[in-house]
Amino acid sequence: MTRCLLLLLLLLFLKTSPVGAQQQLVDFTKIYFRSNPFSGTMRQFLEHLLNDKEIQDKKIQHRTRDQLFSFSGRYNKYPKFFFVPDSVRVVLLETTTPRADDISKVDTTMLYQISAYGIPGPKGQREVVREWEKN
Repeated sequence: MTRCLLLLLLLLFLKTSPVGAQQQLVDFTKIYFRSNPFSGTMRQFLEHLLNDKEIQDKKIQHRTRDQLFSFSGRYNKYPKFFFVPDSVRVVLLETTTPRADDISKVDTTMLYQISAYGIPGPKGQREVVREWEKN
């Protein structure tokens, strides 16, 4: 299945224009993500994402003493792309990253990702390439 990782598009945005990269991230998020972490508080973002009626097959792992938070789901319809994807998946994961100043300590960060899958075959590949080139 052809896979369009919007994370790669995000990296392309950030790489091509270091000046104003943060605004590009905000603009990119407005275009592709239904739940926008930059428009309100973290609590509002999480409530919107977790209660989004368009997301099917939701899987939520709440943070515990031994596990970090994770959320995943699938959209049946997602009109944010220039092509009609075969499926769209969304993930929000809490991750840890070693601190640069002290590798014995870690910072907790959130990874928010959306992946759109084109239909199998050459047509799906062409659609994903066109999506990539528009950004």
